[in-house]
Amino acid sequence: MFTGTKTTKWRNLTQFPYASLCVDKREIPYRSTMLQGKVEEIRIPLHDFVLEMATRYYGPKEGKNFAHQYPDDKENVVVFKLTPEKITDIF
Repeated sequence: MFTGTKTTKWRNLTQFPYASLCVDKREIPYRSTMLQGKVEEIRIPLHDFVLEMATRYYGPKEGKNFAHQYPDDKENVVVFKLTPEKITDIF
C-alpha cells in the first residue's frame, strides 16, 4: 500500500504502527476477509511497486500503462506493508 507522508493516516501509523484491512466481495454470496497486524515502511521505488501490482491485476500491457501514472520521483509518498498477525474470514 502507499500513502502521502503528510497525511493523517501516515502520521497515525508512525505513532502506532498497527492497522487492519478489510477486503469485501460485493456480490452474493457476500464474504469478507479482515487482516490485522503490524505496518512497516518498504524501501522500494513507487513506480516499481505499482507496476508489480498493476501487472498482476491488469496484465503486462495495461499494467504498464497504469503504472506510468506513478513515477518514482513523486514527492511525499511512502510505500508500506501490513504483516498479518490475525486473519478473519467472514462468510
